[in-house]
Amino acid sequence: MKRNGKYTLNRLHVTSLLLFISIILTFAGCGGGDDQDDDSPSSSATYTISGVAAAGAPIIGTVTIKDSTGTEKVTTIEADGSYSIDVSDLTAPFALRADGYVGGSEYHLYSAALSADLNGTINITPFTDLIIANMAGEIAANYYDNSEFANMTASELEAAEAALQAKLQPILTAIGLEDAIDLLRTSFDTDHTGLDAVIDVVKVTIDPDTVEATLTNILNNETVVVDIADGGTSADTFDSTGVTAGITDLQAMVSVWNTFTALFATSVPAYDNAQLVALFDEDNFLDDGVGLTQWLTEITSDSSMIGTSFSNFVLISLDTEAGTADVSFNIVNSDGTTDEGSGVCRMIKQTDGTWRYAGNQRIAHVRIRSEAQYFPYNTDTQIRTGLNITIEANNPAGTEVQSAVVSGPGLPTDGVVLNKQDNYDWFALSGTEENLYSITDENTIDEIIENSEYTISLYDDADGAGNLLDTYTETVLKGPVKLSSLSSASFPTVTAPSVADLEVFSSGSLTVTWTTPTGLSSHWLELVLSNSDQTNSAVYEEDVSETTTTKTLTVDDSLGFTVANRSLFVQARDEYNRRFLIGIW
Repeated sequence: MKRNGKYTLNRLHVTSLLLFISIILTFAGCGGGDDQDDDSPSSSATYTISGVAAAGAPIIGTVTIKDSTGTEKVTTIEADGSYSIDVSDLTAPFALRADGYVGGSEYHLYSAALSADLNGTINITPFTDLIIANMAGEIAANYYDNSEFANMTASELEAAEAALQAKLQPILTAIGLEDAIDLLRTSFDTDHTGLDAVIDVVKVTIDPDTVEATLTNILNNETVVVDIADGGTSADTFDSTGVTAGITDLQAMVSVWNTFTALFATSVPAYDNAQLVALFDEDNFLDDGVGLTQWLTEITSDSSMIGTSFSNFVLISLDTEAGTADVSFNIVNSDGTTDEGSGVCRMIKQTDGTWRYAGNQRIAHVRIRSEAQYFPYNTDTQIRTGLNITIEANNPAGTEVQSAVVSGPGLPTDGVVLNKQDNYDWFALSGTEENLYSITDENTIDEIIENSEYTISLYDDADGAGNLLDTYTETVLKGPVKLSSLSSASFPTVTAPSVADLEVFSSGSLTVTWTTPTGLSSHWLELVLSNSDQTNSAVYEEDVSETTTTKTLTVDDSLGFTVANRSLFVQARDEYNRRFLIGIW
């Protein structure tokens, strides 16, 4: 009995001791009242951080997450803006960065997550970027780079979110979102409703010099300025004037492109299809010099349009009094690849309240892109880099255009002049037969920062003389790659045809095969045939999908001239739409 009694007494002591230790550990795990987020995910469980990366439309690009030890992981953003990253082996808290572009502009937006957000939603938007900046009292990028977020607490993150939400609440309420919403954590779809609609209409711009953010409601042009350096302080708050009607207009515009997409889902409609024609403002339509009938005829004659959709619709501005809106969108090919964006286009509200598309309102086709070129068989300069300035004015409304003056970062103070070519339908830099403005000085390339803007003025006489016909603005997402960073390995490699085969080709089928470097995707190829003095020429070009590496071109055997010169070009592009071209002849 004594042995049994002694054993029972010892067991009770052990049980009490274990219970005491358990209580002590439980209180220790609470952090003693400090809400700093320093927990790490369990090594035996799987944890993710997921959400939506958007800025008026899904961001086309990547999300990077950085943990408190400095370890980073990267994932690609899906077409609908969603992303998900496994953080099971990372240590909270986390900072997130979305890199990419929307509507022709480059974005780098930031957000943050705590251990309590594991397996939860964390969005990355202009609002979350401002929340992080206000919390840090500095530009969000600096907070990310300096790893200060490792000391982030739940209370300061929630306070920054609540302060920004309070300023936006009148707009949120007008759209039907109550104050229970969380700008960081509320799930949303990129469908121009709910929180996505607020992101559509409230634009955020940050001045790194003054460390201030300006929020603009483009539905009524009301602005709120917040002082980031002082923790996001501001006496201003938005009101709800015009919000409900503006959102209705926005969604009506989106429905135009949804209907257009549906009409091309499985077949190409007739150019005069009543439902198709009803989507356009025939009286005011103009797109790169083309009227509506010609434009519809061209797209409905192209079988590759089957399955094409229009996404990433961005509302740039809305004039409710005039009933006009400037918008942009992306063209998604049937294979799922995203083509070049539309640029700024016009939509016009009709007397019956419907919205119709009116084209880009330009009399000529104008584009400026960063480009690098490689001509392996040149005896002198083989690699060049700079700005490709594309101007074509061969359509009806642009026949008067004879020259253009282009100005902007990286160009001379007075700009550069391009003149219309006699034998081609494009413009070339004055005194040359090319449209690449080559830049050898790397300090000049440094002047071309992200989202650099260029002005293109069109004239009815040569060399920028005569009457000014129109002026346009183009944005370059990212400056050219510097010469010191380029080599032959930076460009596509043409594996067929050989130079010998190209030199004797005049008609029939020509199969072109190539490879692209990692980080680039196929975009375009062109074959140019001409006679000895280049007074006659024929151009065969094809846009290709991102993964295509072979294409067969067919040349008619009745060109009407004897082929003496042959040039073949293959072009790829990177995630910022910079072009990399190889040319052989």
